[in-house]
Amino acid sequence: MKKNLLSLSIGAAVAGLTLAGAANAAVSISGTGPLSANTFTATTAGATLELNPGGIGHIGVIPYFSTQNGNQTLFSITNSDTVNGKAVKVRFRSAANSDDIFDFTLFLSPGDIWTANISRDPTTGTSRLVTTDNSCTLPGIAALNRGFVDARLPAGFTAAQKAEWTREGYVEVLTMADIPPTAGTAAAPDLYYATKHVGGVAPCTDSVLSKLTVPANFADEASARALGFDTPSTGLYTNAFIINTANAFLSWSNESTAVQAVTAATGVAARGRFVFAAQTNDAVQTTAANLLTADPLLVGGFSTNGGVVAATVPPLEFDFPDLSTPYTGTAPLATTGTGSPAAQATRLSGSLATTSVKNDYSTLAAIGSKTDFTFSLPTRRYHAVVSYVGAPNGIGGGAPVAGPIAVYSTAPTFTGRTFFIASNTSLQGNLLCVNTGSAAPVTAFDRSERTVTTGNGAVVSPGTGTAPLSFCGEVSVLTINGNASNPAGNGVLGAAVAAKDVFTSYQEGWLTIATPGPFVDAGNAGGLPVLGSAYTSAIGSPANGVSTNYSWAFKHKTTPSLVANP
Repeated sequence: MKKNLLSLSIGAAVAGLTLAGAANAAVSISGTGPLSANTFTATTAGATLELNPGGIGHIGVIPYFSTQNGNQTLFSITNSDTVNGKAVKVRFRSAANSDDIFDFTLFLSPGDIWTANISRDPTTGTSRLVTTDNSCTLPGIAALNRGFVDARLPAGFTAAQKAEWTREGYVEVLTMADIPPTAGTAAAPDLYYATKHVGGVAPCTDSVLSKLTVPANFADEASARALGFDTPSTGLYTNAFIINTANAFLSWSNESTAVQAVTAATGVAARGRFVFAAQTNDAVQTTAANLLTADPLLVGGFSTNGGVVAATVPPLEFDFPDLSTPYTGTAPLATTGTGSPAAQATRLSGSLATTSVKNDYSTLAAIGSKTDFTFSLPTRRYHAVVSYVGAPNGIGGGAPVAGPIAVYSTAPTFTGRTFFIASNTSLQGNLLCVNTGSAAPVTAFDRSERTVTTGNGAVVSPGTGTAPLSFCGEVSVLTINGNASNPAGNGVLGAAVAAKDVFTSYQEGWLTIATPGPFVDAGNAGGLPVLGSAYTSAIGSPANGVSTNYSWAFKHKTTPSLVANP
């Protein structure tokens, strides 16, 4: 069995891996309480993960990062819990189809903050992470400072094409577990003392952290508690901003989204499920993976003779947890029903769903202003995704086909919620596009009540004047009013992975974009789970020989779906 803490080399050793035993798997364990030597603090979260507009939660989603066109993205992860440490999964996903391009495990001590910079590697062209922070990580800091990984990107791509797909995307930050204070000491450290800063430095004791690379050590509640873990409480928040190093006067705050597990009765922050996984490339058995993720590429199927068919992408330990790993409730894990990954993915999508997106834009020639809108779909991965190698025999009822192909969740729809399905998506090249539909126009307003809609003055391209807007890629970037000074494909962010243009009749104003979902419940449109912001820059007159360029970012204004989560 292969084991490699440098599991950032995703899939490098997939060939020849055998399925691990049932004990060798990531976990989702509900705490039974009270906290003792053998039990976790009880899980108190209801079924639904909800957004916290206050910015603090169990999970953070940074909707966009970029290292294109001279951009760097700086971000921080803060543990505002001053009592418990946190074990945190950090995962970067590509803007193209949310493929995992870099992930690691982070340990935050109480009150700790971790920072890093994502920039473009001048040699390889990939994004790379640089940090001097001394909080504990698996792998360690020496291995963490490196370029992003392209092992799960299309094999037929050139090195330059693969590098391009690492330069834009979004970030998932998931609290996997609390690390409560214990009776350990600096001389005889356990997990709390192995990761807690002493005089500004975390010891990161190898003899303790190495135990976390063996899945059998935390396979059940008692063994995981013995390692020093507890169920995850709230307290995590993330911040990020993009700075253009070609012009240091341009930078944009990049507001993240906080997701929290709450109690069903009162809606206050609660305890979630323990969802730790080893940061290794051990294989995870298909039947175990099916209980932990709704990702159609990591989920296996069943052949006509009842045998288990391997997943399109063999699931490995570092693939877990993801945003669909059951995090709430006390129901037993299942492939269907309330305790299933499909249920969580659907409910989280419902919490993010909006029926329209609105924001301001400026493209005034007099000040050289430019505006890009970003649209991030962080839960689409668990409903529909792209396979670059086709589907294996038995998945979807057919023989292998050449990739790329769209692959949809085969799990039974959870109470009828269907956000991304064949009827509202289409494959264009290597990108899966979400079509907003002919009844969902882009409407542009100027500052004096005048308005135009798609097909009547507002044009989305590539495409025709009557084509509805489609979000191609997991993170789509829409450049407003490309022109001679701001040509198409050369927006303020320099986006290239999944970029489109929209042309209006006005140099400044605001846009409203309808985002209806494919289902309607009780007369209400389900909406689409969309996050994002408007990024604008402008050129001012030099003052005392110094540039006076300006930049700002506004988070999208949305109309939440009226459909209640089940």
